Amino acid sequence: MGENESRRERYNMVIYLVSLLFKQTEETISTISIINLLGKTVYNNEYNSEKVQVDVSALPAGVYFVKVNGMDVKKFLKE
Repeated sequence: MGENESRRERYNMVIYLVSLLFKQTEETISTISIINLLGKTVYNNEYNSEKVQVDVSALPAGVYFVKVNGMDVKKFLKE
């Protein structure tokens, strides 16, 4: 198994969009933050929705963390 194959198993691969969905109907997405590995917030926006798509095509390649409503949710690899 090559390094790229191993990396794909550990991260959600993203090229253009990050899709977020709350499965509980009473919970809505109010804020989304994307943080790089250096801890810098590279995206922050307010919403009022159960489902949100964020265009990350302008972000440089790398590993990022998504915070929804102030909670760590997921990490993803932007190619």
